Amino acid sequence: MFVFRLIQETRESDSKPFEQVIENHELGTSYALLKKGETKEFEKVLSNEKYAEFDKTNVRAVICGDNGSELFVEDRTELENNTYYILNDRGEVFEQL
Repeated sequence: MFVFRLIQETRESDSKPFEQVIENHELGTSYALLKKGETKEFEKVLSNEKYAEFDKTNVRAVICGDNGSELFVEDRTELENNTYYILNDRGEVFEQL
């Protein structure tokens, strides 16, 4: 089993400190990493109607779990500093994105 861990750090302005939220999302027994500019599947996932209202400007990759989950990996900005990991079933880092 694999888990996608997002450590999300956000702030209201560059003069404010970051606030941190940690999220874990189950991916199932396998996952696919679709990188922007490296596969047509990346664009296919982002063009899905369910993401029509989502700002895709900073998306650099999509994680697709075998359980049907689709999670975005975004570039860092001045107001958002996210760190992404794939963990194995023992909670160890399998891959840092």
